[in-house]
Amino acid sequence: MARASLRGRRDRSVPKLTVRPSRAWYLLVPALLVAAYAVQLVAAIPLMRAHKTCFDPPGMLIRGPTEVTFDSAGQWQLWNLQNWPVDGSVRAGSHDIAGLAFRLERIADGSNVPLRRPKIELSRSGPTKAGRRLYVCRVPEPGRYRLIPEHPDGAGIPELVVGFSPDAQWLMARTAPWVLSAWAVAIVAAIAVPAVVWTRRRRNLARQLFEAAARSQPPEPH
Repeated sequence: MARASLRGRRDRSVPKLTVRPSRAWYLLVPALLVAAYAVQLVAAIPLMRAHKTCFDPPGMLIRGPTEVTFDSAGQWQLWNLQNWPVDGSVRAGSHDIAGLAFRLERIADGSNVPLRRPKIELSRSGPTKAGRRLYVCRVPEPGRYRLIPEHPDGAGIPELVVGFSPDAQWLMARTAPWVLSAWAVAIVAAIAVPAVVWTRRRRNLARQLFEAAARSQPPEPH
């Protein structure tokens, strides 16, 4: 009984402290990491779609000006293809395109879309299909365009199999800064938030203990 009485008096002598900020702030760290991972997943969706068709574009047979429909704006790449399926049958295409140039124009207003030689050459080869990237271009908006093969010397156009595919490298260059920024913010916050919360809680606790100790001191005699 004496021990219980002493414990009760001791408990009543200890002041009730409310330490701020709350420990709930620590939950911000996993929330930010999950958000950064979500940003990465969202950014990966168009990359996976582009990678699927980057080296396997749908082929089309051209002997002259040919209409092309782009379903999205952005950077696309033009391939010269051999032994490629076109409308259910395999077409040989042509390796010999020396001197052949291409133009791409928008059908709605006839505006020209510049075709640029890529800085990095890409090609694919296999037991059946083969292809080589010829140009990259920036399509301003989805819609109908016209691809025009031309020989500067006026020679005839051989039967060609070509195809457009999204430029996965361009998509990666556009999305990588967003993903890296999201992870940078999450990592900095994962370090800073616990440190700030822990420091402020210690200071707040020390201040409350000091004030409680000052209140418990008996008044000085005059």
